[in-house]
Amino acid sequence: MGPMWKNENEMFALMKEKLYTPVVGDILDVMGFTHQFMPPYIRPLQNDMKLAGKACTVLEHDVFGPQKKPFGLLTEALDQLQKNEIFVATGAHNSALWGELLTAT
Repeated sequence: MGPMWKNENEMFALMKEKLYTPVVGDILDVMGFTHQFMPPYIRPLQNDMKLAGKACTVLEHDVFGPQKKPFGLLTEALDQLQKNEIFVATGAHNSALWGELLTAT
């Protein structure tokens, strides 16, 4: 018996329909991947929101003084996002990673 999906769109739709946080955590634990969840204070805007896709991970860092490219490679990373990819960023300490300018980009 093959997979229950024909393409990534179907696979991610099936994940959003069938999977839930505790079962994903149990599977990751069995696979040896512990501590794989975001902290509890990172929550969806509404309780019924679900997200499934491939992570596009970005590491941010603090910079000081004028820069040739004020946003570094951040806008390029956003431009390279593909369908079914989720932008996941971490690293900067002194400022928000996302704001009005990136929303308008």
